[in-house]
Amino acid sequence: GLIYATGSHIGNYLPPTVDIGLSDVYVRKIHLGVYIFRQVTKLHKAQFFWYIIIIIS
Repeated sequence: GLIYATGSHIGNYLPPTVDIGLSDVYVRKIHLGVYIFRQVTKLHKAQFFWYIIIIIS
């Protein structure tokens, strides 16, 4: 769907400040969470950002 396609786009083009529409500070916090979460789960970039979009939506 559209959300998954957006997740793939964000996963391929970091940082996702414009795509998500969040402030720089909040995006940096997300990036920290992204790093930790990816280190633990080993998820593919597109898959991970798809989950991120679902969580923050």
